[in-house]
Amino acid sequence: MEPTEVLSLTLVATSSTFFIMPSWFKCSLLVVLIASPGTRADAASAADPYPYRMLISDLITQKILVLEKDGSASWDHDQPGWVMDGEQLPNGNVLYCWFETKKPDQSGVREVTRDKQIVFEYRVPGECHSVQRLPDGLTLIEDPANRRLIEVDRRGAIVRQLALQVNHTQVHQVARQCRKLSNGHYLVAQTRDQAVFEYDAGGTVVRKFAYPGMTYGVSRLPNGHTLIGTGGGATPEMGKRVVEVDSQGKLVWSFEPGDFPPDANLDWVLGVERRPNGNTVIVNFLGHGKDGKGISILEVTPQKKVVWCYREPRIMLLVQLLPDR
Repeated sequence: MEPTEVLSLTLVATSSTFFIMPSWFKCSLLVVLIASPGTRADAASAADPYPYRMLISDLITQKILVLEKDGSASWDHDQPGWVMDGEQLPNGNVLYCWFETKKPDQSGVREVTRDKQIVFEYRVPGECHSVQRLPDGLTLIEDPANRRLIEVDRRGAIVRQLALQVNHTQVHQVARQCRKLSNGHYLVAQTRDQAVFEYDAGGTVVRKFAYPGMTYGVSRLPNGHTLIGTGGGATPEMGKRVVEVDSQGKLVWSFEPGDFPPDANLDWVLGVERRPNGNTVIVNFLGHGKDGKGISILEVTPQKKVVWCYREPRIMLLVQLLPDR
């Protein structure tokens, strides 16, 4: 199994010794120096070992958590199953999608308050991998069993729907991150089709960005480029990379399997985000028997230097960087 412009993460060591080390060794050495139960994966300062507050889901504990910079959880919510996507809303509520593999048709979308009250819920059959709250108040939901995207209002009425052009019948591998853009188009990471599709409001495919490997994370950058995360194969040729492509699909930047630290335990790139400083935050899936061992999150510069990584034993699916308090 696998999994939003979330969704969905800078740190520079002050020791001159670190600056002359390769970026992968820097990441590994920090773990050795700080390792403990509740490992601090990097050291921005003694007070704040992490550079960001984060909303995450953890498949090991089956919780959604808000992690502070000191590594503590300021909020958590139990949600059995796989929480693949979601976001903290401006009002502080948390919107997320979920499904339970051992309970057929236990899947959908929920919005919960800080005191864990459900204030919105919509069920879909089979599985659900993507959700986005839209500026008009509607909620964009992936409905893979019916191979479509739907926009629903607060009462659960379907206001719009978009049929996906899918070339198979595997519900689990229809799509992952699906995002509606400001121009009304939709970006859809169609997993098994090994491509990101861009649909217009009428459902016509206006662009298709195909790369070897199943597609998971996707976001549209301010310059019009598209950032894509892939994975899913036993060999490098089957993905496990991040690519940035222009409007014509031309490759302009990538972070390849060989660019990751050797002990990342690389599998699926579930999420990708370009930070305002030009760095890219990458989320790596540590399931499939990896038991959360490796690097869940790393931030890299345009020159592919690793500046921050998260190595605590979690299987993260959802990662959203949160603003400072």
